[in-house]
Amino acid sequence: MADSLAISITLPVEHLAQFVTELQAHLEPETPCSADTLLTVAASRDELALSLRLPPDAALSAFAQEHPDIESSSPGQVALGYLFATARTAADSFEVTLYATSKSVVAALKGSEQVLKLLLRLAKHGRPQEVRLLDEWNEVTTLRAPSEA
Repeated sequence: MADSLAISITLPVEHLAQFVTELQAHLEPETPCSADTLLTVAASRDELALSLRLPPDAALSAFAQEHPDIESSSPGQVALGYLFATARTAADSFEVTLYATSKSVVAALKGSEQVLKLLLRLAKHGRPQEVRLLDEWNEVTTLRAPSEA
């Protein structure tokens, strides 16, 4: 079975703009992501290709070495491509799922401290404030955003 990982966050519709602002700060400029784009993706049941841009750590550096063809637009950052997003709407919520089916991307997503930090920041917009990770074995891991004291 191929490696895969789906990362889901459910948020109130009124938090979508703040969620997108947080996400956009960590995307390569050519990645078209806005609240309207995600709403269109949800309505069309299509997917959106994304490239994250994050500070290097061991997992992201290993990805960058394996994929020198994927360059970051910002010096000192690592671009993590081959990532896709889908979205679904419900009565009062919006679910964004990021997923990858490439072994190297999944390894970077699972092993990167920078990706974890970003996911936990994004989770703060969710209700509940959590990120659900679904792996290729259909095992779910839930990461909860740290509460602010």
